[in-house]
Amino acid sequence: MAVYPLDGGLVNGSTEPVYLPVTGKPGAYKLFSKDSIVVSGSIGFGVEVFDSESDSSGLNQVYSLELQVDGKTVYAYEMTRFAFDQTRYVNCHIDYKAQRAEKETIQKAFLLPGNKFPVYKNVKNNGIIDFKTDSMHTVKFLAKDYYGNASEVTFAVKSKGAQINSQKKCREFPSEDAVRQYPLKFDSAYSLDWWATIQIPPYALFENTCFTIALFSKTFEGIQVVKLKDSIYSLLVEIEDKNVPLFQPLSLAIPCDTSVHDSLKAKLLIIQLDDKGNFTSKGGQYKNGRVSTKLWNFGTFAIAMDTTAPKIREPKLPKGGSIAGLKTLEFKISDELSGIKTYRVEIDGKWILFEYEPKKRSLFCKTSDLPAGKHTLKVEVSDSKGNKTVKWLTYAK
Repeated sequence: MAVYPLDGGLVNGSTEPVYLPVTGKPGAYKLFSKDSIVVSGSIGFGVEVFDSESDSSGLNQVYSLELQVDGKTVYAYEMTRFAFDQTRYVNCHIDYKAQRAEKETIQKAFLLPGNKFPVYKNVKNNGIIDFKTDSMHTVKFLAKDYYGNASEVTFAVKSKGAQINSQKKCREFPSEDAVRQYPLKFDSAYSLDWWATIQIPPYALFENTCFTIALFSKTFEGIQVVKLKDSIYSLLVEIEDKNVPLFQPLSLAIPCDTSVHDSLKAKLLIIQLDDKGNFTSKGGQYKNGRVSTKLWNFGTFAIAMDTTAPKIREPKLPKGGSIAGLKTLEFKISDELSGIKTYRVEIDGKWILFEYEPKKRSLFCKTSDLPAGKHTLKVEVSDSKGNKTVKWLTYAK
């Protein structure tokens, strides 16, 4: 269970959400703690709810959810069909921050301005409750599965009308500071050009936000980039807030160090770094002194170079290369940075079909599909920056 202060509201005197464990059994639940919940101003509620099938230990999402305050419905949904291109609305339907940090799927029973998910019904004031008087209120969640089986949780909150917090405003930083903050409206387009260039299409965000950009050198102590510092070719660009979801991608262009030789510029790409120095590729192409890419999330980014070829690990066969007793012939392929782009397998110089399973890094073929006799396989794997590895394997069947 979660209680969210919105637009200047307070929960227990704080502007931070309050998360409350529940106890009970299917059908009826209650809050684990008996401590009072004091609210004022604009408040939203959320709940983590699953449906467990009677013949399965798996957990599924419920079919419908309803929020009532003082006996009146203020929010409801039925999880009916929706289009594939509407899937990313799920990121604002849930508590995105809690999902990232704690892997908890808390469904918010209020709508952000940019939430157009077509599953809601009977929503009043976007599910936001304005508590303006000193009184007690009853809050109830009612969840049902597809067959009408229901569970509910009911709890009380105490409202105080005098404790209204001022709404958060974007900060203004001195011009010499390497940080800027911009107030953005969710339904507007922006092109922010401050060292790096960030282009934001309309409705990329789900709500108005204070958008922060900060620049750091690659030796910045707050991010451990020691293992990469000699392979980073730009300042680090931090785009916040990581806990803000996106519906559409942003465009990011980062200026590249002038030290990069022309012959290596095609190997450049943008990476994302975490606080421990781990990094993932975000792709990108070099053009006119910058590397550009599309981003589906905020974070810390920089330019890196991929000159390392993919790895191919061939199967260990006995002397003579016999594959007797094997159901599949499998190669393990991987790439450290830009990712596998193409692969090709030939047998005695002619193409042959192999299947690729990215999650298992497996390139394989059923041995029953291989011709009998002694043959030579050639495996060629390339990454997204044109680095290539080739290996040969002789087998006997």
